[in-house]
Amino acid sequence: MRSLVTNKLRTFLTILGIIIGIMSVITLLNVGESAQNSITNSVNSFGSDLISIIPGKIDVSSITGIVLDKPFTVDDVRALEEHDALYYGGVAAMNAQGLMTQYEDKTRRYTVDGIYGDYFTLRNMEIAYGRNFSNEDSQSLARIAVIGPKVAEEYFGEVQLALGKKIRINGIPFTVIGVQKPKDAVPFMDPNEIIYVPLGTYQKLLTGDDSVQIIYANSKSTDNMEYAQREVTLVLRRHRGIASGEESDFSIQTSGEILSTINQITGIFTLFLSAIGGISLLVGGIGIMNIMFVTVRERTREIGLRKALGATNRDILLQFLTEAVVVTVLGGIIGTILGVLLTYIFAAVANLEPVISLQSVSMAVGISAAIGLVFGIYPARQASLMSPIEALRFE
Repeated sequence: MRSLVTNKLRTFLTILGIIIGIMSVITLLNVGESAQNSITNSVNSFGSDLISIIPGKIDVSSITGIVLDKPFTVDDVRALEEHDALYYGGVAAMNAQGLMTQYEDKTRRYTVDGIYGDYFTLRNMEIAYGRNFSNEDSQSLARIAVIGPKVAEEYFGEVQLALGKKIRINGIPFTVIGVQKPKDAVPFMDPNEIIYVPLGTYQKLLTGDDSVQIIYANSKSTDNMEYAQREVTLVLRRHRGIASGEESDFSIQTSGEILSTINQITGIFTLFLSAIGGISLLVGGIGIMNIMFVTVRERTREIGLRKALGATNRDILLQFLTEAVVVTVLGGIIGTILGVLLTYIFAAVANLEPVISLQSVSMAVGISAAIGLVFGIYPARQASLMSPIEALRFE
């Protein structure tokens, strides 16, 4: 330790690569786990029995991830509603787009969702104040809206004051009839900042597009999810005139399948970024080896003196190996502390619940010690094999 403190700058530069590597790996692993937990909680909050149906086929090679063939319409939704279903229950539809909204002199761009059917029930959303709207409101093109609590606070100061007020969406006045209960935000999307309007009003007055972006249904029992999927598929294929043997022009996914896909993607992404952090650990290890060679050379006479006084090859090996391990473990501890701090910072910025994995912390300290052993053993061995006579004569 005295030797390390004597050469403060060299010691700092030696452990810098280890600090950066450990800090990167810990931060990425923890933020990745935080994101996965947030996504899991978000999907589960919408119900484990939810079935999502999108028009077109899923194709990861396309820009949007979906190859659109024949878009859905409200008639497709009604076909599912009117069917005497055995395995699926409620049915809903949704379109979404970012639109300019206004109240008095305040103008904001919010996501506006046009919804139809049992949307709030299927997505486990509740109304805190006021009421929801019905399919009759959609058919009559009612200019009414249910808003998220953050929208209400932004425009009216207090949530309770929102009811009965008029906001403009694309210049068209809508009366606020309800305020949604707060829901936990998810990465890059806050459900509390969404405005909901009847789907018919959305299509005719706001976008002029009669298509439906996504249809939702739910299984009457989580044990019958597969049967519910098949029933939805059969009803839509029959309604859309798809002959037997032809491929469906829509795709169906359950909450579990969506969650599995997202977690797989985030897991691969986290692993990839952690591998990049591992490269800096490798570079840091090589730096330690280089510095150890320099240290051995500078202390050649010291090695000769120690051996002349009775030190064995094993004593010299352990001396320099211990220095290498101390340096890397010190870098591991500093990197771990910085990694934990960065985890909290990134989690706050991305609106995530921070997760500190004890496994990642223990792994980081273990890796740093292993690097000291692996990259320090060769220089230490070279030092231990020196001839005491030659070492004492070294200038």
